[in-house]
Amino acid sequence: MTKLDFGSALKIARTARSMSQQELAEKSNVDRSYVSLLETNKRSPSTGLLETFSRVLEVPPFLLVLLASRSDSSQKGHIALDSVAKSLLALALEDAVPS
Repeated sequence: MTKLDFGSALKIARTARSMSQQELAEKSNVDRSYVSLLETNKRSPSTGLLETFSRVLEVPPFLLVLLASRSDSSQKGHIALDSVAKSLLALALEDAVPS
């Protein structure tokens, strides 16, 4: 079973939004140090917090899970998954930009 790397997923989505840890923390009503702990995988987010981050970052929750599952690219099939995850993130970011 693949271990989910929510820390990397969160950081990828946050930096794709050009958002600092402080900005994400304020908009998610958590402390910046907690965001840091999450991004370094010293803590795991609750389902509710994952949904909050998803809303704040304007990406679907499934995409954060997909990004989290792509962390072990040494396993067969994960290189393709990595490419799909990054492509979906790019599409999600495009869709969130106001016209």
